[in-house]
Amino acid sequence: MAQGGTIALSWFYACFPFLVRKVFSSKVDVRYHRGSNSQFLLMPYDTIFAYKVETPPFNREPLLCFVIVQTGKKQRVRSIGEAMSHPPMEEYLLPSSGQRHRVVCYDLETTGLELVDEIVQIGGSVDQARIFSKYIVPATRRVHPVAARIIGLQVMNGRKGLQDLRDNTPVDAVDEGSGLKEFLHWLEEVRGDVDGIILASHGAIFLDIPVLLIALRRNKLIDRFKQIVSGFCDTYAIFRADLKIRDYKLQSLYEQFIGRRPEKHRAQEDARDLHTILTTYFKTEQLSMELRPLAQATYTVRCMEEYTSWRESIEPHRVDLMTITASWNVRGDKLKKVLVKNLLAAGYTYKRLADEFRIHGDQVFKNRLEQSILHMKMTYESYLTDTKDMSARVVANRVLEHFKC
Repeated sequence: MAQGGTIALSWFYACFPFLVRKVFSSKVDVRYHRGSNSQFLLMPYDTIFAYKVETPPFNREPLLCFVIVQTGKKQRVRSIGEAMSHPPMEEYLLPSSGQRHRVVCYDLETTGLELVDEIVQIGGSVDQARIFSKYIVPATRRVHPVAARIIGLQVMNGRKGLQDLRDNTPVDAVDEGSGLKEFLHWLEEVRGDVDGIILASHGAIFLDIPVLLIALRRNKLIDRFKQIVSGFCDTYAIFRADLKIRDYKLQSLYEQFIGRRPEKHRAQEDARDLHTILTTYFKTEQLSMELRPLAQATYTVRCMEEYTSWRESIEPHRVDLMTITASWNVRGDKLKKVLVKNLLAAGYTYKRLADEFRIHGDQVFKNRLEQSILHMKMTYESYLTDTKDMSARVVANRVLEHFKC
């Protein structure tokens, strides 16, 4: 279908270019659409090109053709907008013959724990000798007080620089654009003659990867980045899949495999220590995509771009949904966050929940919500959604309790 559709439209365009007009391109795949009630057949991550074929006057409506360029897992949705509102499917960078990649461990220190926060340090490590570190002055000139206590860095009053809070000394720093360019230049150097870089970081899916991609996009460096980097590896997923390991924090892993380690919270040291943990865990001197658990935790850059865009789209609704968990008498925030992640992954906002509760009443509302969460879990649930630790029934019951109060 993909090749046939492409060839047919290419031939049609060659013969009648005045009848075919490119409408848009998108990373969602559909076969065709005629009329407003048609269903789209989606292939997530695949690029499509939409063409509007101006049909002769005796046809009642033009035909909007969507050409499939590549194929992936099929999903049916009612519209392209609906497709983009759901979490992306996982797309792994699987090892392929003839391609070689260099694994570079990296870490970020940021002004906070939100997507809107900025980078204050980038660290990288290929081995114990090749280390990168660059401090960055955030454009907002502010580090959240909680983050400042953890990372020990703050913007100096009235100066374009950073201060190390541990010994009250100034730290040489550059602006975000300059820091990112230096990081990319270093990656180009360490890449050498291989085909691309795999950036590995611990728990990076939920903060470091989106923050880095947003910063690259903000500084118009994303195209250069994609010429250097082929994929992202979240090493947290590697150790979480190992049933013998109970504590997946970087600090705990280092103490388990190597020995005592002071709490550092410096990007270059965390990157170097992660490299040491991985080489010790895999019993190898050289990290590569031939290590199966590492490859299974490595996503394409395209997948991470889609994931970041989805996270940005749902972020405005997260705070409102957290009010549902305000009255919970549970220790810690983990379960509260998981409930909200389930609702966001299913496409809910607080307003939508409130409206549906008002319209349908207790039991119908609960049943509809539970079925919707179940559908999300069957279709989209993955490491990216981080929704597996709570069942659809528990989510529905908790939300119903909130609206009944």
